[in-house]
Formats: sequence, C-alpha cells, structure tokens
Amino acid sequence: MPIRKPTAVLTAVLIALAGVAPVRAAGTDTPTVVKESPLAQAKKLVDAKDYGAAVPLLWKIVAAEPGNANANAFNWLGYSLRKGGDFAAAETAYGKALAIDPAHKGALEYLGELYVETKRPEKARELLARLQAVCPGGCEELDDLKKALGAGN
Repeated sequence: MPIRKPTAVLTAVLIALAGVAPVRAAGTDTPTVVKESPLAQAKKLVDAKDYGAAVPLLWKIVAAEPGNANANAFNWLGYSLRKGGDFAAAETAYGKALAIDPAHKGALEYLGELYVETKRPEKARELLARLQAVCPGGCEELDDLKKALGAGN
C-alpha cells in the first residue's frame, strides 16, 4: 500500500498535538514546524484558565534553571497557584519573580491582588506605590490593582 501525504487537516492536528506551530517560509507553501517554548505553552494554558495543567509545566520551567530562572515563569506560576487557591505558594512565586526583576509589572499587580484577596490591603497599597513608580504615565497593571483595591475595601 503506498504511503500518502497527510492532508492539511491531519497535519494541523499532528502539529497541535506535538505543541508546535507551523510557519510558512517566505515565498513558499511549505510549512516549517517551529516548536513553542515551554513558557509559551504554559502561557496558553494560563490564558485558557487551565491552571491545573499550567502549574506542573511552570514548576518544571523554574526548576530547569533555578539560579537563572525567568521572572515571567515565576509570575505565571504565582498567578496559576493563586487562581487554584494556593495563596502561600503563589506569594512565594511572586516573591521570586520580584527578586529576579523588582520592577516586574505583572508580579507587582498580581501580588497586590493576592494581598487584597487575603485581607492585607496595606501591603497591596505598598505594591501600588511601587507600580506608580514603575509606570509614572500609568499602565494596565496599575489600573487593575487600583480596581482590586477599590473592590477589596
């Protein structure tokens, strides 16, 4: 029996299952497969609100390079843990993100939101002040933390 070329649909399914994205080379119809980074895969899980699947992948990412870990990975780990209800572990993850990058807007916002959720608005206000210094002209993270503080008090 001859081997047939896979159809476009089958190719797309196989690519999706492998966690890769097809990219077309300029001027050709031939797709080149580019594997997504683990952090990009984790971010997709977070965006899909699949925190249970995101957490183990994010732990793997931060464990792979413990001395040189990515602030974004710790931030998304904290976010996923917080959304899953593990506030203590989330707080630790946000702290690690901020130890790597003290001006990480996402970690400042999300840790502030955690403080609001855990009835520590004074700590959230400290992070609000830090965000104001990081975003003197304003930013989405600053606006979101202001809203959370307004709703939490």
